[in-house]
Amino acid sequence: MNSLLRFLLISFFVVVLTGCTLFSNTGFFLLCLPETPPLWLETFGPLPYLLQYPDPESCQVVQVQIEADIYQIEIRLPKQTNLSILATPQIDSVDLPPAGGVFPHHLDPASPRRILLSWEQGPVASLLLDLTWQGFDPSGFNGARLIEEITEIADGDPWRIDTIYLAEKLAGARGVPGGFRVSYIRQRPARTVEIIPGEGSWFLNSPFAESTHVEEGESLLLPSLCLGYHQLVDMVSGKIYSLYLEEDSFLVVPPVLPPESQ
Repeated sequence: MNSLLRFLLISFFVVVLTGCTLFSNTGFFLLCLPETPPLWLETFGPLPYLLQYPDPESCQVVQVQIEADIYQIEIRLPKQTNLSILATPQIDSVDLPPAGGVFPHHLDPASPRRILLSWEQGPVASLLLDLTWQGFDPSGFNGARLIEEITEIADGDPWRIDTIYLAEKLAGARGVPGGFRVSYIRQRPARTVEIIPGEGSWFLNSPFAESTHVEEGESLLLPSLCLGYHQLVDMVSGKIYSLYLEEDSFLVVPPVLPPESQ
């Protein structure tokens, strides 16, 4: 009994003198970024990243710059359920989507201090970060089920999910068991379109895209392209088309050539 009392007294003075709590709500974790998609690496080279995650105490989004060729970084994170972490490639000319992960669902099973970010989880992490930024507490969602359902409905490309519609539904789902219904998750409408981009090896700005080589004057078919904004990149010349696809319209903004090419 005396030993227990002595331990509690010592612990109390440690807390008072250091200002620390016995059970911290934060911890150090090793964030592991995924490999850069081969098309991106060949076209743009090693990419720096912008790391983002919410800080519940300050109600702010923390931002950390990660230099190119660094794929692991140790940071202190809040131990909050469904905490979203984004790693967005930084390049001036192209909008590349982020990799992501959600704590604690993407902890490495072999090492509980490692969080594995992936391109597949970029959309759900981005969705939860947006909701947090709007003032919603994502810890009330059944995060594991949300991730599982999005993965299944996405059918190989989670960026096909209509995250705007899903965010609106999740924001109004207070009181719904698990925080959401499966009917909230749907793919964005899509259309098949054609473009004549010129000779090159072209790919869309997606981590899951493949390149297609076309000759001068040949058309490039883009099957089941989701409505919205896309970019089409040539691996060789670096030309980038901006594509705006709607239900009844398709706008193609041609690339601006460097001065020495004009």
